Amino acid sequence: MLRLRKSIFQMSKPILVAFDFDHTIADQNTDIVVRDLLPREKITDDVTKLYRSDGWTAYMQKIFFLLHENGITPETIEEAVKKIPVTAGVDKLLKFLHQTNNEVIIISDSNSVFIRKWLEATCLNYTVQKVFTNPAHYDDNGCLRIQMYHTQVRFCVTLIEHTNKYKILFCCQACLQLIVLKIYFLGSVSYGTLSSQAS
Repeated sequence: MLRLRKSIFQMSKPILVAFDFDHTIADQNTDIVVRDLLPREKITDDVTKLYRSDGWTAYMQKIFFLLHENGITPETIEEAVKKIPVTAGVDKLLKFLHQTNNEVIIISDSNSVFIRKWLEATCLNYTVQKVFTNPAHYDDNGCLRIQMYHTQVRFCVTLIEHTNKYKILFCCQACLQLIVLKIYFLGSVSYGTLSSQAS
């Protein structure tokens, strides 16, 4: 019984706080910052139409292909991301939430490479327990490749390709097996308590 109580305590957190990343933790949009490394004339109408027809992730994959084709290296891309400033006060908030035993996760339309590199550069990676975003990696040629992050969270059948962050948030709580009193989402779209009762 003592071991069971200890296990339940370890899974219990006062608050689960989910942050959007762009324009919330980082003070700019990582994708836009990296896209702007390309000369404007390289982003043709056909490329822009990808966003309207296939969505943002497909559009950004084309941007990453163009970056590679134009000799823009992974190092240049990552340096641009690392230079994005922290949103004012968010670094202190993340450290406070960590110090007070709350669970912090990120749910973002960016990608795992950008978020990981930025968190490491700002020394805030230890404050975030889990990142739910588009998985990304560099291929053998140094081109950044991304996947839709609905493929990363297969446990949740309600997920759709165009991300519903509220649905993902509740699925994340189930995946992490957390018992929390309150759930918050902080982002550029919405802010508020999603649940005020223990799960």
